[in-house]
Amino acid sequence: MLAPETDPMEVLRVAAGSLPGDQVEAVDAQLGVAEAEAVETAEPTPGAAALIDAARAAGLMVAIVSNNSAGPIAKYLKLHGLDGAISATVGRPFGRPERMKPDPHLLHAALQSLGIEPSQACFVGDSVTDIEAGRAAEVMTIGYANKPGKAERLQDAGADLVVDIF
Repeated sequence: MLAPETDPMEVLRVAAGSLPGDQVEAVDAQLGVAEAEAVETAEPTPGAAALIDAARAAGLMVAIVSNNSAGPIAKYLKLHGLDGAISATVGRPFGRPERMKPDPHLLHAALQSLGIEPSQACFVGDSVTDIEAGRAAEVMTIGYANKPGKAERLQDAGADLVVDIF
C-alpha cells in the first residue's frame, strides 16, 4: 500500500491526471481557500525581507514565482509590508497544475512581466522542482537549503549555487 500523499500541490497534480477539468478546478479552488487561511499563521522566512530590501537597494527587481495562488501571495506580502517591494507576482494558473513548477511556465511569465531575458535573472528556490524549473527556463538558480539533507538534493538537481541556513 502506498503512503498517503500529504503535499497539497501533489494532490492537485494527481487530481489533474485523473479527474475532469471542472473537478480539478474545484480542488484548485479548495486549495486556494486553504492557502488564504494559512497566510494568517505563516511565519516569514528569516532574512527574506532584508534580502528583498538589499536587492531593491541595489536597483534589482524582485519577483515572486510560486506554485501557490497569486491571491494568497499578495495577501501575505501586504500583511508583512512587502507588497511595495515586489515587481511581479506569478502564482499557479487556476485549474492548470501542469503549468506549476517544474514546468518553466511560471518563470517565463515572470521574465516577461519584468521585461528581462533569462540571462539577466536569478531564481532562488527551496525545492528540487524549483531548481528544475529554473534550469528549464535557462535562469541561474540558487538552492535555498532550509532543512538538513536539502543541500545535497538541490545540488544534485543542478542548482548553480546552494546556500544552507541551518
